[in-house]
Amino acid sequence: MARKSQTDPDLVLSFQAVRQALGYLGWFLPLSLLAFAWIGGYSLEGSISDFYYTSMGGILTGTLSAIGIFLVAYRGYDPAPGEFLSDRWLSAIAGIAALGIALLPVHRHGYPVCVDAPQLCWRFGITSHPELLHYGAAIIFFSCLALFSVLQFPQGERDADGRLLWTVRSFIFLGCGTVIVAMMVAILPYFLTDPETRARLSERNYLFWTESLATVAFATSWLTKGRALTSLTNTMQRLGGGT
Repeated sequence: MARKSQTDPDLVLSFQAVRQALGYLGWFLPLSLLAFAWIGGYSLEGSISDFYYTSMGGILTGTLSAIGIFLVAYRGYDPAPGEFLSDRWLSAIAGIAALGIALLPVHRHGYPVCVDAPQLCWRFGITSHPELLHYGAAIIFFSCLALFSVLQFPQGERDADGRLLWTVRSFIFLGCGTVIVAMMVAILPYFLTDPETRARLSERNYLFWTESLATVAFATSWLTKGRALTSLTNTMQRLGGGT
């Protein structure tokens, strides 16, 4: 059954504003960290989380916290009769997980001293927690975002009988969800492999790139749902012969 439309103009604009804000924040996070490393001439950290211990730690924590707050505040559409997943609950869980990632940083052993490496600074946070909490929050966060892309967002691309319409937007949603899941699976070997292989992967910033791709996929999906990419999707639809 197709989801009931919530057509109040103010409500729709509010939804779109929050979605766009989340999308822009998602793109900003990895790009700002890359710019910090490349423009500043610093080495790229092994993962997005490792930037917590650099002078970009405030940006990392602030951006993740903003994402978390926006997700917790996001209402989304009311579930249709018989629907199990709710936008509101799913976004609230994702938002709490994002706050967990920000406030429960990954452990960093052997901190460099700021005097010797100005780009590396101490960050004071809740660092006495089991590291599993940080990774658990990350898994929950990306899992919820994958569900949004694969299950929730395509609901608006269905006809009156509930059949999925294969529009550019639906392809983007499903594609972004697939990328998020693929990157989560791709991260697993890093933690399951032997220390020597893990060290080689770290030299190539394996975690940073997989996390960044998942984050960009999440951001693109939310920007599309927020109609920030309307001109692009309409052009692609016309080129593809759609209506």
